[in-house]
Parts: sequence; structure tokens; C-alpha cells
Amino acid sequence: MSITYKIGDGPVKVVTAKEHESLTIKSSIEVYGATYGPADVTDKVRSLISSGNRKILAANTTFGDSWVGTYKTLTVVYSDGTGKIKVAAAGETHELTL
Repeated sequence: MSITYKIGDGPVKVVTAKEHESLTIKSSIEVYGATYGPADVTDKVRSLISSGNRKILAANTTFGDSWVGTYKTLTVVYSDGTGKIKVAAAGETHELTL
């Protein structure tokens, strides 16, 4: 089996596996910084990304409630392997996809 894919504006890549082999598509997301409300959650976001999560729920259950009673936004500064620095944001209770 062969899979052709592209991440962001990066180059087209092809991965191949024989019968009974697994295919792994690695994303090269590098997180430069992340905040949830006033809290620095960079390490938590890096951990989520390194375990294969590209969708992150911006919620107190994920990052704790660093600003009780206040609506918070998850903001992530990252690169997706294309050399471009990007910013993504999601409001509390919404999902952010990198």
C-alpha cells in the first residue's frame, strides 16, 4: 500500500508498506509557545502533540482553571514543518486543530 500526502504547504510525500506492515505519517509540528488564559501551557500542548493529538480541546479539564470565572482562549504559536510560523486559537470549550 502507498499513501501520498501533504502537510500544510509542505512537499508531497509518499510512504509505502508491505502486507502486514504499519504505516506511520509523522507530522513535524513544532510548538514554540502556548497559553490558555494567563497560563503558559506550552509543555502540555507539546506533550499532547507528541502523543499523536492534533486536535486539542481548549477547556479547563485539559489545562486547569487558571482564571476562575473568566472565558479563556487557547493560543498556540507553531510551525507545521513548512518553515512558516503560524498562530492558532480556540475559545474555551472549542477544539483547536493543528
